Parts: sequence; structure tokens; C-alpha cells
Amino acid sequence: CCADQGANNRIELLNGAGKLIKKVGTTNQDRFQVFPVHTMSGGDTVQARLVGARYIRVTSEREQWMSFSWLAAYNRKGRNVARGGLTKTSGNYPGVWGKSNTPISGSPIKTGSGNSWHSASNKRGEWWQVDLGGNHDLASVVFRARTDCCREQSSDLRITVLNKHGQVIYNLGHTSNNQLQTFDMPVKKATTRKVR
Repeated sequence: CCADQGANNRIELLNGAGKLIKKVGTTNQDRFQVFPVHTMSGGDTVQARLVGARYIRVTSEREQWMSFSWLAAYNRKGRNVARGGLTKTSGNYPGVWGKSNTPISGSPIKTGSGNSWHSASNKRGEWWQVDLGGNHDLASVVFRARTDCCREQSSDLRITVLNKHGQVIYNLGHTSNNQLQTFDMPVKKATTRKVR
């Protein structure tokens, strides 16, 4: 209930002295909201850059069915550059589960069989990939598992970032059993201490 109580709340970042260094934004009534913040003001800078990122790939490294509902890739300006990208897979499950563009075109809230992508088999090495349409300075990748069932199909999947030549330039790690997961890119300097 009470979505209105979660709206119109301001989110701010503070340094160690309690000084305001950035106003992140204001919440709305959506159940799920992302506020990427990577460039601060007032001399406090978080440099979260991965130059030349062209593809995001999700791979199964063991024998398991593979499915998930949503993936976003945010650049330093907070834009989801995965949305509207071109997707490829090692194979799609027949029917509504097999639409490879579902994770980047759907809603992070609507999950389930009709709002998830599913691999064609449970063989090791199944994969899903999105072409970001150009080279980007990525800051983070957000991954959401299915919520209707089969959470194990969304866990222990490796997420990698590739350049335009298809070479892995960063390994973000493996997904877990958590429903929503954020994978941050390497941060060179971070002085933000508090979120209010």
C-alpha cells in the first residue's frame, strides 16, 4: 500500500563532515527507482569509468536453465544505454519465454514467465548479450531475477563487459540469489560518506 508515502522524498549525498555534495533526485510513486550518481560537485568526485564498453554478456558456466527478467547498463550520466539495444543469445526457449529483448525492453517491476528471457537448454555455456550500440563509459549494471519461480535459474551467472571487438574488458562477477543486484564498475576515487 501507501505508494504516495514513498513519493516526493529527496535523496542527497553527504561527505564525512555532513556537508551536502549532491542532490541525487526526488522519489516518485514507482515501486522501483534507480538513482545513478557518479560525478559529484564541490570537489568530491567519484570516477566510475569503463571506456569502450560495447556489449554486456550474461553466461551460464554450469549445467542449468538460465532465465532473468531485467538488465540495465548505466553510463556516467545516469542513462540506461542498454534499453533499445540489439540482443543476441545462444538460443531461445520456444514461446513467450524466448524473446531475447525482454530484459532490456520490459519493466523492472513486471517479472515472471511472460516478462523474462529463458535459455533454449540447460547446457553449460548458454549466454545472452546486448549490444549497447556504441562505446560507452559505463558506471553500473543492474540485474533482476525472476520473481515468480526458479530463482536458481537467475543465480551463478557470470556478467562480463566486452569491447567492440568482442574481447572481455571487465568481469563484473556472478549473480546471486538476490532478486535485485547492482554491479558497479571500478571506482578510482570515492569520498562520499553518507546518503540522506
